Amino acid sequence: MFPMVMGSATVRALLAGTKTQTRRLAWRADGEPSQWQDLHARVQAGKDVGVWVREAHTLDAHGAPIYRATTERTDVPRWRSPIHMPWRICRLTLAVTATRLEPLTAISEADAEAEGAAPGADGSHRDGYRALWESLHGAGAWDADPEVVVIAFTVHAASEAAG
Repeated sequence: MFPMVMGSATVRALLAGTKTQTRRLAWRADGEPSQWQDLHARVQAGKDVGVWVREAHTLDAHGAPIYRATTERTDVPRWRSPIHMPWRICRLTLAVTATRLEPLTAISEADAEAEGAAPGADGSHRDGYRALWESLHGAGAWDADPEVVVIAFTVHAASEAAG
């Protein structure tokens, strides 16, 4: 299983069923292939590939997880970064159904909607996705048009994947 960090808005989109795709950089900053190319290669080889979602969380006094994306609690003193989420409290897994490599800006309107992107300033999901990408990767990141791994998936509760 590959771990994948996702923000609270993304986790809510997964739970709502409005996000069924994600794009990840195909290359690391040092020019080496990213872990997502490894995932892509496994899928292309016909292997079943799963992803477990890491999200912002904390633990209550009894050690039970509280997930930032869906809690209404306001008394949480400190959220833990998704990078520090252990597998044992993961609540969502993704069964990868398809992958492909493509330039970032090749994203279609339908794919931008599958990414869970809200419509942007021009009313299109593609424009909304562009704004989201730049908020995550910095100004000019869209125009740089990096190669990405497109990952399509179905969402499962972690207990479904384990059982």
